[in-house]
Amino acid sequence: MFEGDCNVEIDRLAAAIPPHGLNLALIDPFGITPLHFETLAKLARFDRMDILLHFPTGDMTRNLHQYETQITRFLGTDAWRKNTRNVQLYYLVLATKHELGEKIWRSVIQIEGSGQKRLW
Repeated sequence: MFEGDCNVEIDRLAAAIPPHGLNLALIDPFGITPLHFETLAKLARFDRMDILLHFPTGDMTRNLHQYETQITRFLGTDAWRKNTRNVQLYYLVLATKHELGEKIWRSVIQIEGSGQKRLW
């Protein structure tokens, strides 16, 4: 078990990840500011690592004036700056290197929270 700032502990955590295992990182940061892009990049360097990320766009939108530097650090670029009126609270982002991961993800997102399949 690892306790502490994930950005500080990432190297110790990465050393414990089996390089040939089927790995899934579930990442649910408390807002946008605590997580650095480089932390995600270190996980993504594993050949067999999928990442499911809760991406809190609602927090970003509400606190944009306070968090521009942190958002840029989190994303690793300032290309995110754009104007939109369609506000989402969050996205779940799956980063996978294998076509089977994408196939599973697409089957999961076809089902609504009520259990009803989408028609598209």
